[in-house]
Amino acid sequence: MPRLVLTAVLSLFTLACQGASQADPSSIAAAEAREAAARPSENSAPPSSGISQDPTIPQTADGAFTPGRPPTFTYEVIAAYPHGTEDFTQGLFIAEGVLYESTGQVGRSHLIRHSILGNAEEVRMPLPPHVFGEGSVAVGDKVISLTWRDGVGHVHALDTLEMIGEFPVAGEGWGLTYDGTRLIMSDGTNRLRFLDPNSYEEIGDQKIFVGTRPLPRLNELEWIGDQLWANIWQTDVLARIDIETGQVTGFANLSGLYPGRRQGFDEVLNGIAYDPKTDRLFVTGKNWPQLFEIRLTLAPIE
Repeated sequence: MPRLVLTAVLSLFTLACQGASQADPSSIAAAEAREAAARPSENSAPPSSGISQDPTIPQTADGAFTPGRPPTFTYEVIAAYPHGTEDFTQGLFIAEGVLYESTGQVGRSHLIRHSILGNAEEVRMPLPPHVFGEGSVAVGDKVISLTWRDGVGHVHALDTLEMIGEFPVAGEGWGLTYDGTRLIMSDGTNRLRFLDPNSYEEIGDQKIFVGTRPLPRLNELEWIGDQLWANIWQTDVLARIDIETGQVTGFANLSGLYPGRRQGFDEVLNGIAYDPKTDRLFVTGKNWPQLFEIRLTLAPIE
């Protein structure tokens, strides 16, 4: 398949999802109440096996994806690049053609400018040793990064990665992206928060559903075209989300991407970066030995 502008590929989702049923508010409330007691911790034990045990994600008992709900993308690997096996990926983004990453774990959290795309010198800026780094994104000449349970976000200069400010964060911080108007933040639930990109104050939220069922464990985020993409923690699945309606409009199945046998439940898919100028999409995972450039295509319905 020739390379298409990713936004054009994403439009296939819109066509495939036309005619999907509208969620009834009363059934959404009931489903959300059932999920409220099961909110995850990003470092708690994973599901027992397979891509996911979450019935929200369309799949059969053996993990194969099923048609009839939001459509599914598959992928093609375009290129692979080395990635640090001690880099616990929490955020991944591209700014001015350069790849950046934020990593987690107390005492090992960094903000990284990568040289692997050949257009920058690598810089590894450690975060304060007591924090657990989380998602990050560029806004203008700054990088905004979150922490997990430290109650603070950091502001960095994009050119040096040095910290130049901080702001309070209520609850847990997971993923972060920017839609050109507002920051979008995940916290491991199905609720996404909107933050003002200048004051970093919360200015709204949106809860995410597949039909009437909440989709929790939303993790690293990326804004592509006019839609949001999200890692679903402890799965090999990305969700495509209409942020205005809160509805999932597609899933990308990236199972089989990891090179070899995973060594532990920490080594999960996490990290999505898209460059709209070159139409290149990159993904990786926590402590993965490789970062991949991939192309998504709509999977055929069998």
